[in-house]
Amino acid sequence: MTDRPDYRKYLEQKFKGNSEAIKGIGNLVNAQFITVHERLDEIKTQTTKTNSRVDHLEDKVQNIELSEATHVINCPVNPKVTLLSEELLEYKMFKKYPKIGIAVLLVAMILTGLNVFGIVEVFVKKPTPAEQGTLDRYQSIIERLDSLHLIIE
Repeated sequence: MTDRPDYRKYLEQKFKGNSEAIKGIGNLVNAQFITVHERLDEIKTQTTKTNSRVDHLEDKVQNIELSEATHVINCPVNPKVTLLSEELLEYKMFKKYPKIGIAVLLVAMILTGLNVFGIVEVFVKKPTPAEQGTLDRYQSIIERLDSLHLIIE
């Protein structure tokens, strides 16, 4: 069947138009491959730049983390913070145990009130005559110094 010349001419005519279309499609595919390769080259370039920036930022983060780790040890404010923390221990105790704080204040107020009215004199030791003489001498010295109106700085 393919040996007949008229059939061969018929097939050549039919495929001749198709071969040109196939060549056109091949050119389109080649053009698309070229476009894809160009785009891939652009993506590769951008990725390289981005990776370089990320590496640089990772180095910075590592340096910052290292400096932060040593900052806790070398911090100039650390002794001040420790001192303030120690100063606030009583406040924290009163805040944690308010009933104890109120009891301490109540006892202090009662003792102050008793002392003001002279009831607590039983608990106060009276000076011996020798101690009283020393106290009197000190009192006279203080009175003489007060009479001089000295300003001591």
